[in-house]
Amino acid sequence: MRLFDDDMFNDLGDQDECNYFLSKKLFPPYEDILGERISEKINEFTIEMKDKDERLFDVLRRELSEWLVCNGLATNDIKFEVDNDNTPVYESGICRYGQYNPSEKKITLFNKNIKDNDKHIDEIYEIKASTILHELMHAYFDCGLSRKPNLELIEEPLAEAGMLDFLYHCNGRSFDNVLQRVAEKKNTPCIAHYGLGAYIHLQSEKEIGTLYELYYKILHKGCCIDVNKFIEGLNEYGEYKEIVREPSPDDKKYELLRSILKKVEKGLRCGSPWIAHQAC
Repeated sequence: MRLFDDDMFNDLGDQDECNYFLSKKLFPPYEDILGERISEKINEFTIEMKDKDERLFDVLRRELSEWLVCNGLATNDIKFEVDNDNTPVYESGICRYGQYNPSEKKITLFNKNIKDNDKHIDEIYEIKASTILHELMHAYFDCGLSRKPNLELIEEPLAEAGMLDFLYHCNGRSFDNVLQRVAEKKNTPCIAHYGLGAYIHLQSEKEIGTLYELYYKILHKGCCIDVNKFIEGLNEYGEYKEIVREPSPDDKKYELLRSILKKVEKGLRCGSPWIAHQAC
């Protein structure tokens, strides 16, 4: 008796299609979103025989750490868990796929939300990979800090931009699907600031250094409390807060965000972001 009956593949035109079918059944289809090299690493079996989601997390953490040149992201104790029971939502009722808890240094993947609504298998794996990468960007910003400032309106679009830049670097075939999902978030007020990440990604090639790397440098060179107070005192931040969740032009939001980060960087070069407003 053969393992596979020939009738199983009547709808498949040739051997290549047959091989594609088998690869999709036997292994998660991460190649479409992460490219061949990383997907092969994910499909490797380890001695520990880790859960496939944990394996995905381990590989992405190492790859992102190398890409960002941040060794601490790979070596620090970042916890990872898959929650198969809870279904948290944003205030609009939109499902939350993941979260990073800075006090526990822990990333949680909400599997039930990811698999809800009869999503296609390829979409599920695109969401898993992009969600883990987004939360790893938060862990990157937090890497080595005892306390991180609460700057959601700034950090969330930068986390999305970092995730998109990395996936673009992976050269996967389905990158545009993820880019579109991020861009569409600007149509939902409570998560509209996430959507700005798509525009930031599109501007990355024009910048000398990225805004998320600049944000990382600011967090690790400045006092968290001072950075918070300085940013909140900027006129640009007041304007940014008013429009970042509104259907305003992305280029205006981007220029305000860029100006905010550049001013804080300048303040740090002058010795203190608190006195930079007066001294520089």
